[in-house]
Amino acid sequence: MPVSTLMSRKFHVVSDHDNVKLVKEIFDRKSVSHILVMRHERIVGTITRCEFLNFFSGLNKQFENERLAQSLLQSYTVGEVMNHKVTFIESNDRIHVALEMFRDNVFAALPVVDEMDRLVGMITASDIIQALAKEKATELHFSIF
Repeated sequence: MPVSTLMSRKFHVVSDHDNVKLVKEIFDRKSVSHILVMRHERIVGTITRCEFLNFFSGLNKQFENERLAQSLLQSYTVGEVMNHKVTFIESNDRIHVALEMFRDNVFAALPVVDEMDRLVGMITASDIIQALAKEKATELHFSIF
């Protein structure tokens, strides 16, 4: 089964030049744990809810004033706080490739690209777990591998 069958085509994207306040607004309004960072239609990074909360709590501690910390978010760009290490998976890769990547790395989500390296979706470990839960074990073994 290819990754494209389980990936989400709905994801949130920001530019590396956007200010971090936009990231906070997305995390505050949406139930997402990952935001992809783009530059000229290429993925250049990611920022997770956990990474953002660590950054923001550091500002709160440094300035001991949440209101000041929130106003300072506008002075940081996403590129300054994003995770620059990005690992992709191709849409036609098999699910077991994604499972191995999740197992061998500390990823919870992988951007999915097509043959031209264009972003087409995102797959999370949760997407695969939910699919596993819906399938009978014997049927799934044959469809994933």
